[in-house]
Amino acid sequence: MPKSIYTVKEVAELLGFSTNTVYKYLDDGSIKAVRLGTEGRFRIPASEVDKLLQERGGNPQKMKVTSFDQGQEFPGVFDWFIGFLSIGIGLSQFIYPIYFFTNANLAGIAPFVDVICVLLLISGILLLGFDIFNIGKNNRRSSLDIIIGVLYLILTGIFVFQNYVVAFGYLSLSLILLMSALKKISSYSRYLIFINVLCFLVGVAYILSPESLRALNISAITAFSKNTYIFIWMIFFGLVLLSSYLAYRKNIVFIRLIAVIVGITSFVYAILSFTGGFWGSAVFGIILGSFSMIFPVTDRFDFFRNRNKKESAIGFVWLVVIFLTGSLILRAIHVSLQRSVLAEMENEAETASVITKDFIDRNISILKTSVESGDLANALSEGGAVGDLDRELKKMFLLSNNFFARVIVTDNHGKVLDTYPFYLQSQNVDLSDRDHFIQPAVTGDIYISGLIQPKSSGVSPSVLISSPIFDNNDKFLGVAIASVNLLELQKQLKRAGSDETGMLSLVDSQGNYVLNPGLQKTITSALSEKSGDTSARRVGLTVDYNSDGILEFRASKEVEEYGWKVFVTKPRSMAMKTYSSMGFGIFLFFMMFTTGSLIFAVYLRTEGVNRRIEIN
Repeated sequence: MPKSIYTVKEVAELLGFSTNTVYKYLDDGSIKAVRLGTEGRFRIPASEVDKLLQERGGNPQKMKVTSFDQGQEFPGVFDWFIGFLSIGIGLSQFIYPIYFFTNANLAGIAPFVDVICVLLLISGILLLGFDIFNIGKNNRRSSLDIIIGVLYLILTGIFVFQNYVVAFGYLSLSLILLMSALKKISSYSRYLIFINVLCFLVGVAYILSPESLRALNISAITAFSKNTYIFIWMIFFGLVLLSSYLAYRKNIVFIRLIAVIVGITSFVYAILSFTGGFWGSAVFGIILGSFSMIFPVTDRFDFFRNRNKKESAIGFVWLVVIFLTGSLILRAIHVSLQRSVLAEMENEAETASVITKDFIDRNISILKTSVESGDLANALSEGGAVGDLDRELKKMFLLSNNFFARVIVTDNHGKVLDTYPFYLQSQNVDLSDRDHFIQPAVTGDIYISGLIQPKSSGVSPSVLISSPIFDNNDKFLGVAIASVNLLELQKQLKRAGSDETGMLSLVDSQGNYVLNPGLQKTITSALSEKSGDTSARRVGLTVDYNSDGILEFRASKEVEEYGWKVFVTKPRSMAMKTYSSMGFGIFLFFMMFTTGSLIFAVYLRTEGVNRRIEIN
């Protein structure tokens, strides 16, 4: 039934004008209105509206206004929030996959998560389309809400075993969507309910599992006890709950306050999540923060009101095509940058392998040269006087230029005769059952041990190089053993830039770590790779979960001839941190460009129509 009095906004909606155009008509006297007070709102009689309709060629009996507050909002800003969030989370899995599974066995569900994210991406696009074309008068809108709600519920089930905060964030979305399918609620009411449910569940999640809030890591940067946190959280939740209630009661101060609280909190969460490498959480935070700032001005969102089907279709296609095009470009850039990181790690592994081989070769050369000089053999032939042995071992040690940590000489039965520098616990130790004595004695050739864990206290783990000692008649006299200075090897690798981050490790042929024992789990996981991936001729490159369930880049290269392997490992979040910053900026640019350009185009279209009406 036609109304007798209209507001400025209702007239603008009815005629397809902007409110500024209606105010111009009021100022120049083209239409008459009653003002409530000296600065109150205008009330425009239906007769004046009919006059404008007739001037425009419309039929006043067939054109009616539905108040924004009385009917279904269009567009529904909360639907746009869900739509963009679903698209963002869906795309984030392919741009920057979820990697923080705490159990490596659960990495097998990644393809299932991919399927869920594809469905979220499609559902988000459909939701935006339903809203733009105002498809919501039947069960299709409710069915779509249920589908998206169930998808988020499934993600909740997956992540509840990984991270409570992420899981409960998805649960909040699922609950509000399923509730919306059962009962029609305004966008702003749904937003307020969602914020309070989210705040409550995130607080509970942190109480249940403090380490699950990895992005903020409150326990690491503050001295909060759990009780202190509960107290602060209860105050914060109470503030959000009270502000939400007063905002629901149309108190403009609290409408803005809740927007600022949620907006700032979300943006901070997004920044911290992003710097920690949690792309999906960062997308969640940036979209929630953006729409929180939009909700106080939702009554001005009339971009698609009174658009015909052609204009709505063009707007929808523009929205989807630009968003997807930007995402594909971002994906291509991200893949290119990932290849760049892997290529850099490949060079690091190659360089480290060459440095390690040269280091071992030089140690072998020093030991071999010292033994072949015959001075050590002469000292042993003459009875192995300690003074003579000390002199020869010292010459060998100094010749190594700090490449040797200690040099040892044994007799032909494997008993240690002398060491330099002198080490009391090594004197007269029987090495006859050790490989570094048996192998050179039997083969008559140089032998390189794997990592040796000395039984004597105070001696660091080391790698030993052994050389047999023969006299001029090829009689076996004993073995010269050099303990390699692994710290010198590590210094050389760092000087070459191969171990600046401490993520390079060296493994012997038995799988024992030689450098960086803190990476033992990574090495154990890497050693299980197929041999074809780490051939001596090329670098093996993988992107996989380690034994801690962290997705990482890994480059491996064998040290030729010796059966050792060099591993360069970097968590994906660390390796791609700089590149991800670029990608995240590109993601935000395309999101803002997509919506901003569409809004600007519709605005120009509206202003053009208004100017033509004014001219006529």
